[in-house]
Amino acid sequence: MTTLISNSGDTRGRRRVVPPRSARENVLRVTTRLARLHGLDKFSINDVSAQLGISKSLVYDRFQSRAELVSEVLVEYYSGLLRDANAATRATPKGIRRLVRILDMWLSEYVLQEGGCLLLRGATECCSRADELIRDTMRFAVDAWRRCLHEQLCDAAAGGEIPGSVDTRQLEFEIYSFVLGIQHDCMFLGEPVSFRSAAFPGILRRHGIILPHDVALRT
Repeated sequence: MTTLISNSGDTRGRRRVVPPRSARENVLRVTTRLARLHGLDKFSINDVSAQLGISKSLVYDRFQSRAELVSEVLVEYYSGLLRDANAATRATPKGIRRLVRILDMWLSEYVLQEGGCLLLRGATECCSRADELIRDTMRFAVDAWRRCLHEQLCDAAAGGEIPGSVDTRQLEFEIYSFVLGIQHDCMFLGEPVSFRSAAFPGILRRHGIILPHDVALRT
């Protein structure tokens, strides 16, 4: 078991026990990384077990099938994304400010990291796949995340930051597509992302929405 020695305040010299990851957590962690780097279909249980230095049977002791493993990865991934969004906006007012803070977090901590955002990358792969478990889990995760974004737009509309004539579903679609475009250009074209994020205020302006002067994407 790993221990750390704290060197701050009255805890100096005390040993804080840091529990190791469980075998299940390690399998999920490695599978998530492989899925982000290579896509949902271009790795096997053998790849997972080899990276962990364990037998394939130990993976199957915890997950009945590859589909179940990938499905669980998607659930954990979305849950982590939502937790990070909630943590990032804990002190941020509802509405446009909270939306921008969520987009900042999403871009910097997921989309622009190695492999990009698994929801954005994996959703395209799931469009034509026959595996119902993985496809349905991905659909649930993407829908849930888009609902999170839409809730911020509804809060902004309720607070008078968005004109009543604006179709918030259309705006949600444009914002989601905007982030998807950033991931595509960054990952596949290798283009800088700065001018892409600068286009965000233009999306809002087309709908009669002006960002507060102290609010902007920092990516």
